[in-house]
Amino acid sequence: MAGRSVAGLSLEHLRGRRVPAQVCGERRIRLDRDHLAALGEPLCERADSGPDLEHLRAEERAGPDEQPRVVAVGLGHPVQVAHGQLWPTLARMKVVVLTTSYPRSPEDVVGRFVADAVEHLRAEGLEIEVVSPLVFRNFGIAYGHGVVGNLRRRPWLALLVPAMLASFARAARRAAREADLVHAHWLPSGAVAAVAGRPFVVQLWGTDVELARRAPWLARGVLRRARLVVCASQELAAAAGELGARSVRVIPSGVDVPESVAEPDEPPHLLYAGRLSEEKGVLELVEAARGLPLVVAGDGPLRDRVQGALGFVQHDELLRLYERAAAVVCPSRREGFGVVCAEAMAHGRPVVATAVGGLRDLVVDGETGLLVPPGDVPALRAALERVLGDGELRRSLGEAGRRRARESFSWARATALTVRAYEDVLAGGPSTLAANL
Repeated sequence: MAGRSVAGLSLEHLRGRRVPAQVCGERRIRLDRDHLAALGEPLCERADSGPDLEHLRAEERAGPDEQPRVVAVGLGHPVQVAHGQLWPTLARMKVVVLTTSYPRSPEDVVGRFVADAVEHLRAEGLEIEVVSPLVFRNFGIAYGHGVVGNLRRRPWLALLVPAMLASFARAARRAAREADLVHAHWLPSGAVAAVAGRPFVVQLWGTDVELARRAPWLARGVLRRARLVVCASQELAAAAGELGARSVRVIPSGVDVPESVAEPDEPPHLLYAGRLSEEKGVLELVEAARGLPLVVAGDGPLRDRVQGALGFVQHDELLRLYERAAAVVCPSRREGFGVVCAEAMAHGRPVVATAVGGLRDLVVDGETGLLVPPGDVPALRAALERVLGDGELRRSLGEAGRRRARESFSWARATALTVRAYEDVLAGGPSTLAANL
């Protein structure tokens, strides 16, 4: 049922149907009650739960006459549009992403998960501008060993942090002039977002929370001013609340779930992928896995303690390593989320992990993997021997983990939750703790 076409815009309402995401050229938008009222749309009061407008979306695609057409999902009657009425919600949402870590090339793994999130949001029709050290002066503080690692190795760089933040802030303000919203990854970027002059969201990843706990008075001002604080795990969300965040939402990072996965190598072996550092539990892993078949992909300050480490590998190669492994080990002492764990599950590989941080959200003990106490070398050894020695256990854990990854940690779900968070922030929704796992 199509409405009238006015100024090149026609409205078509469909009941109980969502337009397929693969429609070429579509973009999703939101209409709220005020816009519907302005359009002359009755609220369709119902005897059961009232007007069902909470999840109303509209989508734009090319019509037969090559004019844009907006398809609103959730209604069943026409809307009369007065001449020239083009509401702000019908425009593409523009978001500025602030980050101190972003890939410098297609092969660069630094900040790859931020870039992946950006690309999935762009695929949903959002206009995203990224402000990273690629466009502001970082004085050698970013990249390399990361901001914290670089400052530890070269403490004198701390003298240049104010200059870096000033350059970051200038670039952010320029980018945000026409933006609807600013999304800051990591707490330092949140401090920059606070002076960008737009509503902002802060996303915490773990290392920034550890630093904030040492100086909570610095973090509190940023987190309390943010419209929303996004965290990848329940533990990070709890920490954000303790640090003063008014509104917190859990949105796990997304991972790609392949359509099919090859059989692992025989005889079976274990895989560790990640930074070779103390907080990742590498020393415990070396001791627990002594004499067991183990492939290590990663680099870091403890590389000389790990014989045969491959160093950092490109992501495509890492995906092949997941396929070849019988099980993946995540022995971290702390973990904000656990991308490697989620990717291993997406590849149908059981995970032996420590019961810390985001790993507890990912792994269901005895169902999708095995959890052990952090720092407990005998328990870790026993779990590794158990999973290596039982092919049927590996198969059942891997299949359940792959289902869980597809249902809870796919990019489709992560992107949908992020878009909904943006919409709620711009709609001025209530500041409430919302856990989406």
